[in-house]
Amino acid sequence: MHDIQADYYNKTGCFNLDCDGFVPVNGAPVTPGDTLEQANNQTKISFKIFKDKNDGDWWLYFGYDINNLNRVGFWPKNIFNRMVDHATRIRWAGYAKSYKGNSSPPMGNGQFPGKMSASFQNVMYVDTDGQPYPPPVWPAGLEVYASNTKCYQASIFEDNMFYYGGPGGCTS
Repeated sequence: MHDIQADYYNKTGCFNLDCDGFVPVNGAPVTPGDTLEQANNQTKISFKIFKDKNDGDWWLYFGYDINNLNRVGFWPKNIFNRMVDHATRIRWAGYAKSYKGNSSPPMGNGQFPGKMSASFQNVMYVDTDGQPYPPPVWPAGLEVYASNTKCYQASIFEDNMFYYGGPGGCTS
C-alpha cells in the first residue's frame, strides 16, 4: 500500500473510497463520499476521529447524536508518514463540482455563511486519552479558505463553530 500522505495530497489521496487507505467496517452507517439527506429540513451529524492507543490506527465514528456514535472505519497507521504520535493539521472540506458548462450545485443548505446557513458546531480536538478540548481560535487556530467566494464561503471559527455554504451557480 502506498503512502497517501507522502506528498500532502498534491497527487495522491482521496476524499472517498476511490483509492487505498480507509478501511470501512461491516454495517457502517455511512462511508466517505456518501451524500446525507436532510431530515425535518435539517441534518445534524456528529463525528469523531482519533488515534487508537492500542492499535495506532486512526478511527472514524459517526452519528446523529454526539452521545451515540457508531464505528465507520479506520485509516491504518502505516499509511501516514507524519502522524506517528499525533496530527499536526486538521482539515474540514466541502466539495461541489459540476460537469463543464453546467452551473455548480449549492453547498450546505444553499445559504452563504450566517445564522441560517449550514454549520460545524462543537468542534473539538481529541487528546491522546480520547478526551475532547477546544481548538485555539482564529488566527492562531483554524483558518478559512474558499476557492470561489462568489459561489461558496465559510465564516471564521469562533465559539467552537463556523458557518459555511453558498448557492453555487458558478460554471466551469
